[in-house]
Amino acid sequence: MKFIILNSTNIVSNSNNTKLLYTFPSGQDLTGHQLALASVSMYNSTFNITVLNRNNLFKYIWVDGVEYDVKFDDGNYGVPDISSYMQFVMEQNGHYLICNKTKLNVYFVSFALNTALYGVQTNCFPMNLSLYPLNNTDDGYTQPQYATWSVPPETESKIPILNILAGSQYLFNDIIGYVSGYYPKFENDTEPETQTQTFISTTAPQISPLSSYLMRCSLIQNDFGTPNDLLYSFPPTGVFGSQFTLSPNQLVFIDCKGGGKQNDLTIEFTNQMNLPTAIQDGNMVILLAIRDYREKTGLKV
Repeated sequence: MKFIILNSTNIVSNSNNTKLLYTFPSGQDLTGHQLALASVSMYNSTFNITVLNRNNLFKYIWVDGVEYDVKFDDGNYGVPDISSYMQFVMEQNGHYLICNKTKLNVYFVSFALNTALYGVQTNCFPMNLSLYPLNNTDDGYTQPQYATWSVPPETESKIPILNILAGSQYLFNDIIGYVSGYYPKFENDTEPETQTQTFISTTAPQISPLSSYLMRCSLIQNDFGTPNDLLYSFPPTGVFGSQFTLSPNQLVFIDCKGGGKQNDLTIEFTNQMNLPTAIQDGNMVILLAIRDYREKTGLKV
């Protein structure tokens, strides 16, 4: 049995740290050989919300009736982070009020993790001059100086509306477990609900679209598998940013391709759906085991 080690020096440029290339010192005829993953050590560093994942955008309609984007930078976001980022965008747009007494910003949409119901809870709060009087007293509120909108009058309470976009190019709804649509429901000029509105996920939130890495290898040929070059599958382990090591208790050998000498091999990582992914930290070590099974069985090829 022989071993091959790949590390960060084998990473192919512009591959998002997901493709590694190993060149044999001389061409190798691997007919009759088998390959197995002996160990892999890497960091849990795959972002959950990215342009690549197509889940980085939703919209909201403010009380002025104008729709605005919430577009995330690529990153790793938990539910509190999603809520904070949305409120950061609202702050940039001037879509909040300032409590005169506490000097704290008051936001009118929030996301929260509801562990009891295994979902993401959204709260949308109504606004008007009765609930939030604009004055200089401790009981009053102030608009940010750069605000271009008006607080609705006492008789015309309004509420912000989320637009969770539909279509295969918009997958933010999977992150929070919502059906695409408006929250609260909004149609043309129909006035939305004026009371505080609360929503909860209708499907299990996929906070991390990555549940498992598929490790593919150009040397192997598994006619019973899809993809047929699948070497191993394993989930990222530990908290985001931590290092983890996988060492199978028993090596799972898969037949290598025959048909002449091989000059190199490639290892490529995809997600559990065999779709492209990205690994932020390329600091990894992969140990592969190669054996000639004819030596053990006495078979002749």
